[in-house]
Amino acid sequence: MPYGKLHEFDIHAGAKWDCYVRLVEQFILLNAIGRELRVATLVTHVGPATYELMCDLCSPDNPEDKEFEQLVMLVREHLEPKRSEIAERHVFRQRRQAETENVGAFLQNLEHLATHCNFGALLEENIRDQFVSGLRSEEMRSRLFAEPTIDYKKAVELALALEAAERHTAVAASSSAAVVGAPGLGSSGLGQGGDGVHRVAAAAATASGSRTLRSACWRCGRRNHPPNKCKFKFYTCNTCNQSGHLAVRCGKGAKNGKSDQYKSQNYIVQSDMESDASDGLYHFSAGTNYTEPIFCKARPIPLALRIPVERELRRLEDESIIVKVERSDYGTPIVPIIKRDGSIRICGDYNITVNKQLKDFHFPLPRIEQLFAALSGGEHFTK
Repeated sequence: MPYGKLHEFDIHAGAKWDCYVRLVEQFILLNAIGRELRVATLVTHVGPATYELMCDLCSPDNPEDKEFEQLVMLVREHLEPKRSEIAERHVFRQRRQAETENVGAFLQNLEHLATHCNFGALLEENIRDQFVSGLRSEEMRSRLFAEPTIDYKKAVELALALEAAERHTAVAASSSAAVVGAPGLGSSGLGQGGDGVHRVAAAAATASGSRTLRSACWRCGRRNHPPNKCKFKFYTCNTCNQSGHLAVRCGKGAKNGKSDQYKSQNYIVQSDMESDASDGLYHFSAGTNYTEPIFCKARPIPLALRIPVERELRRLEDESIIVKVERSDYGTPIVPIIKRDGSIRICGDYNITVNKQLKDFHFPLPRIEQLFAALSGGEHFTK
């Protein structure tokens, strides 16, 4: 009894003849079929439609009178005529990622289109270039452009990681709306923006006092898109000079009579500590009305970044840079930053907690002429 099984070649469904021939060759190798029986094995498995085509192509001879390689070549030239290399490369260069197509499917389609482009040793380089330029996401393309030297494998791995991070961020953002609108949170709730960033926002209430889910984009106020897809994501606010939202949605607009929907609820212990900044440190300024500490829950980390983040946290702990504690009255979410070499930098998002309470000491920066004058006559310089 032979090992394995050969299916019929579906000539009407656009099946690839070369792939089927390789499958037949493996079947012959697996069952140790002799050379004199290779043609018989092929013609008895291709099916009636393909065998009839073979008879027409071999006329007036029969397919059994041909060698295996001759028979395979006749069918290949009929089903897959030689294609124009220029036309195939033109189709390859025009390929762009579709709206509903993920990165993996887009890459697979590019590899299929490159089959007949005859790139040779430059195959991976050409696929990499078209893969990066054809990505639908501008942010993902910009991130790949930031890499000074990136090969095909690294470009694919980084794009897949960025796509996974964006997907998990969207999932986390969609689930956070229920947290903002859940009953029993008091007059305000700790929610999460559409781009996966925690926001401390006042709870929206109806005229009857019942809580409702916030569906408007917190960046611009429109309701036809999530915050992570907002075109004003990198816009600079004219009120606070911070990027990410319009002035109409700025929380600092309350001092001008606007509604302060996103007023930060950052708590800090009052202190009468003074400093002349001679120690190079900033101190909290007194005068705040908040007397209780604030603890922001940890933000969800994309699955693709969990292992690198945990590895970096262990490294910081091993080097005594940070100390692990069981609990704390204060808590600021971390922000993992992907560096150019693929490693992770752990940062704290103090913008939502203590930054606004810091007491700044202004000092005029020296002009470039003053710096050059101070360096004149020097002999040794360092960065």
